[in-house]
Amino acid sequence: MLKEELLPLFFALYPEIHYRFKYFPFSFYFKKEPEIIIDLPYKTIKGKKVPVFLIVKNGDKYPVKIVSLHFNFLFNDKSQFEQMVASDIDINFSIFQQSFFFDFPDKKGETKLLCTVTVEINGKRKEYVNDNFNFKEKELSFFLNDDEELFEGMVQGDLHYHSDHTADQVEFGAPLLSVKECGLALGLDFVFVTDHSYDLDDCVNNYLQNDPNIPIYRKMKKECQEISDEHFQLINGEEVTVRNQRGRNVHLVLAGEEKFYHGSGDSAEKWTERNSKFSINEIAADVSNQALLMAAHPFTPTPLLEFLLIKRGEWQDEDIAQKRIDLIQILNGEKDDGFWLGRKKWIKMLLSGDKRYIGAGNDAHGNFSCFRQISLPMFKMVKLDRQLFGRCRTVVSSLNEKKELLSKLKAGNSYITEGPHLDFYVIDIKSGRKFGCGCSLDADRENLEIAFSVRSSEFSGKIISICIFAGVFGGKEEEIMYKNNFQNESLYKYAKNIHLSFFDDISYIRIEVESLYGNNKKMAMSNPIWFV
Repeated sequence: MLKEELLPLFFALYPEIHYRFKYFPFSFYFKKEPEIIIDLPYKTIKGKKVPVFLIVKNGDKYPVKIVSLHFNFLFNDKSQFEQMVASDIDINFSIFQQSFFFDFPDKKGETKLLCTVTVEINGKRKEYVNDNFNFKEKELSFFLNDDEELFEGMVQGDLHYHSDHTADQVEFGAPLLSVKECGLALGLDFVFVTDHSYDLDDCVNNYLQNDPNIPIYRKMKKECQEISDEHFQLINGEEVTVRNQRGRNVHLVLAGEEKFYHGSGDSAEKWTERNSKFSINEIAADVSNQALLMAAHPFTPTPLLEFLLIKRGEWQDEDIAQKRIDLIQILNGEKDDGFWLGRKKWIKMLLSGDKRYIGAGNDAHGNFSCFRQISLPMFKMVKLDRQLFGRCRTVVSSLNEKKELLSKLKAGNSYITEGPHLDFYVIDIKSGRKFGCGCSLDADRENLEIAFSVRSSEFSGKIISICIFAGVFGGKEEEIMYKNNFQNESLYKYAKNIHLSFFDDISYIRIEVESLYGNNKKMAMSNPIWFV
């Protein structure tokens, strides 16, 4: 059984609408048209223009002329802005992207976009609103001019993103130029481009055959270098399918590694090949010292069909124990069951004395403002509000330089967040030295203070709780060193110092912050500060 018979059961991202089962050539959403998508960031930060992206896929198979685009922005003060753009572009190649920029410095808050795209296909003129997937809900929602602000010396990014180089008959991502433009509007500084290893080794025009010269991988690396600048870094990587210690397929994110690793155990390219080429331990032993390794969404439950048919599994405790794993991606697009299980397992590791660090990403495949998904192959698609590019972020105390960024992440000088920001460190009062996340210190407790500052924004919501946890190696659970709830206050900034001499011997401390926007709670979690 080939890839095209299996993949529709498992993957549904920017949806490919042309696939039909070989022996059952029926599909409710099939049409002899390219995929036409309008997308934009889920929010913009204050002072940034709004980028709107027109993305067309499979124009080589289904040529189309874009006649015009009519943009209609609906603001929360009930006003609106309309603009017609004449296009007259013939698209007859595999993927096309065009960006349009809008500036609304005097508007703020929840905003909606209705973009009517007028096209000509086979001589017939048609109109679509935001995409040609026939969703009942047409609007794209985003938050305009959020007042998010990082603390000085911090940069933030998405550690898990798939571009248009992850592409086959059922999924594709957005081109890297749009990723940069979207990232800048979101206030991001970097992104790990982590396309699937089993797509990066394909032939350029045939995803069912491999090319030993890996032209797709080479093109992705080149684009990352060419598009990156001092304001935004695209860090090339890959998401490799590897075998865990139980022989099941799991995913490992590599970044900063020059060597390419083939991994295709769950690609379903061939029914008889379900064992990936490499195990976790084999890659860990082979990669260069500068490479960063992250366990990708390690505790997300495996769907039954994936478990049975493509040998998918989950990271086990013995896999995470591999010392070369630098980060554990416990936050992947949303606080789901995998996140809470990951948090529990991570705390258990910390208490055992295993100094491990956490990271966040979204596993987005071109999902900027919404997640367009095939929910029932050949029958139904849905739009969801999850796994959006840049929504779950890793914030690093670092200059935005590739080598330093990777080393800082590996050292745990970071925190993860869905919204609020924090600055968390220990001060040696005598020397004035500061020790932040990931740092270790050995000093007289009488001379130490814990200092923290928390900052939120209108989109992230008011601060509702701050909690500092302390752990002792060999202990059964963490203790709460400090906790403050602000349920009835509209608080967006808070700072405090705590003298450390009041507390018994501890092995590490870490901080968690919660904010609330509407009914949506958002969290930030730091990596530990260690005491020796």
